[in-house]
Amino acid sequence: MTEPDEPTTPLSRMRFSWQRDQDQPDAPASERAPAAQADDVALPWDDESETTEATPARKGLERPAPPSVPDARRTDPDAWAREDLGELNDSPTARNGRERPANKQRRSGRSSPKGAPAAERRPAGEQPRAARQQASAATATALRPSAKGDFDVPMAGRRFSGGRGAHATLKVGLILTACLVAVGVVGYMAFALGLSAGRDNNYQLSKADIARYRLTTFPLDQAGRFAADYARICLTHDATPGAGDQREAQLSRYVSAGTDSRCGWNGQGSQTVLDASWTGESEPIDVPGYTGKSRMMTVRVLTSTGSRIVAVPVYVADLASGNGMRVIGDVGEMPQPTLATVPEAQPPAAVDARLGEALTQGEFFQQFFAAWGQSNGAALQRFVTPDASSRTTGGLGGSVSTPTIQQVEVFLPKGVDPSTPYNWKTGMVTQAWVWVSWQTPGVGSKATEVRAYRLQLVKTTEGTSPSQEWAVRDIRGGVPDIQGG
Repeated sequence: MTEPDEPTTPLSRMRFSWQRDQDQPDAPASERAPAAQADDVALPWDDESETTEATPARKGLERPAPPSVPDARRTDPDAWAREDLGELNDSPTARNGRERPANKQRRSGRSSPKGAPAAERRPAGEQPRAARQQASAATATALRPSAKGDFDVPMAGRRFSGGRGAHATLKVGLILTACLVAVGVVGYMAFALGLSAGRDNNYQLSKADIARYRLTTFPLDQAGRFAADYARICLTHDATPGAGDQREAQLSRYVSAGTDSRCGWNGQGSQTVLDASWTGESEPIDVPGYTGKSRMMTVRVLTSTGSRIVAVPVYVADLASGNGMRVIGDVGEMPQPTLATVPEAQPPAAVDARLGEALTQGEFFQQFFAAWGQSNGAALQRFVTPDASSRTTGGLGGSVSTPTIQQVEVFLPKGVDPSTPYNWKTGMVTQAWVWVSWQTPGVGSKATEVRAYRLQLVKTTEGTSPSQEWAVRDIRGGVPDIQGG
């Protein structure tokens, strides 16, 4: 591959400082070729004629000062011919193994003198060593750092020295520091989260809270059921031979050592227990060894002879789980709850006797309770609203039968005078209390029971009779006693 046949510029003859040092590795500094001034290097604003006169500044740049050291190429035009040609090959192949045509020579910025012999002329593109050294020195001087901000061009493969390298190091240091800080923050948060998760976050009631709200850490429900089971066995008396031994064996599973194994019974007479339940009342036992883990539980026992109230002392070994329960003493008979005097109650509103009588005579309540008692869904659709409750649409499932309406009270809106007829409008809601007599189940049974209900009625339409205008939205059991109602 041949090089283009173009004139070379002085910049093509320029050599870097490290190339100049390689050309004279062993020569002392005093014997090395003098460094050319920066003016020997072709600059972008130089003319092809290489005049020494300063040219006007272009784009804010100024021409460097003229050199103080004379250039050998300018003082001695025959410097090209006097250099030793021993290191050059006589063949047309130039350095670096590239061929050039014999009849062409590369044009440089300064040609050989005219009239020189052909044998003394150098091949095209070649420069004498002294010129190359001077150009290299000039380039090194021009590129050496100075007060104007110049800098060296490093050797290929090497790095800049100075501010750019320090700036890169600072960047790397800042990035690494930020990464370490982020890792530290994440690690601290993970440690704190794990530490908080390992703690017991269950709220513990203080003694003041327990006293204020009458709370306790004692397992009252478990202890109440345990005391009720013991009272059921204790109050069951059977004088049949062998029944007493079986009773004592059952009681021994509940009592601790030293407690009466017969629960105070002498083995005479008979008594059965129908029901036994804890009343919700208890009292702490303040005895050394039992303090904090034992309470006197009040149990109501319904027997064949009547209702009985007994107090059963219960000890709990593990308050958290309720395990380790024992009856730690004898039971005590207690009086029945005190009965209170009931105050006189008033009805919630005035009664619309006219509407109640119309619904009763139109058999609205009779037909509704007949379908409701048998859970007849098809029949109930005629008497319930679309948004009726599940109690209303479910029914009793045939647990009782043959309803008979005993009494009905339909209430007017509050503040309405019952002495004048009231005109009910569509969409209005009222409440009705109904007493129904049911026949109890059983083959050939003639027993009846009266039950009371509270019904929510809605006027759904305008009809020819009240029984066609009203529907049941909800039904609930039980009616309070009202004096004068």
